[in-house]
Parts: sequence; C-alpha cells; structure tokens
Amino acid sequence: MASIVFETGVESHPTISIDNINLIAGRIDFRWIGAGHRGDCSERFEISTAEHGELTINEMVALFTDYMIEKIEGESGGE
Repeated sequence: MASIVFETGVESHPTISIDNINLIAGRIDFRWIGAGHRGDCSERFEISTAEHGELTINEMVALFTDYMIEKIEGESGGE
C-alpha cells in the first residue's frame, strides 16, 4: 500500500503519513512528518472488517486522521 499523506492543521504535528492499515489486527501504522514530532508510530485504532469493511480507504483514513488530530490537540492543549 502506498502511503497517504495529510496535512493536519495542527502546528505541533503538521503532517501525517499513513503507511499501513491492518483491518485484521486493528492497527494503523503511520509517521509524523515535520515540526518536533517525527518518525514511525503505530496506533491501536478500533477498526475492523466487520464494522468498517464497507468504507473506502479514504473514509477509513479520514476517521483515523480526525481521531489523531483530536488526540494531539488534546495533548497539546488545543494548539
């Protein structure tokens, strides 16, 4: 799977590259690009074939990206 890169709009974590979506394991592998947060990460994300199998890849990525933006905004105090 090719990486999908999104701008987050969050100064501390400006870009996210989603590198792998594993529906069986419920994991999304991604990288932060830019600012002070860089490198490979993996996040347990409740995503499964049973619940999300009808979604397109873009819709799955949008769910994860929204989740991560909410998470980093909460950790950084809403930058």
